[in-house]
Amino acid sequence: MTGVVRTPNDGARFLIDLEDCDLMGCKIFSDEKPTPPQYTLKGRNRAYTQFMNETPTGMEPYEGWPVELFQHSAPPLAPTPR
Repeated sequence: MTGVVRTPNDGARFLIDLEDCDLMGCKIFSDEKPTPPQYTLKGRNRAYTQFMNETPTGMEPYEGWPVELFQHSAPPLAPTPR
């Protein structure tokens, strides 16, 4: 399953349960809000972040560009016109 989790409000009342997930973004669980969301982890959870952003606590970082992850989450290719 592919999806987006976003809350425009204070994350203090937002709890995310993650199990065997791959996350990617410029900054995951941004601390720009008063309180970042709380989360629990189960299984293998990996994160790809850009530049110098930190990997969320308890997650494995991707060590480079995760080609397979991007291919898996990309929309299907359009059919070739005949």
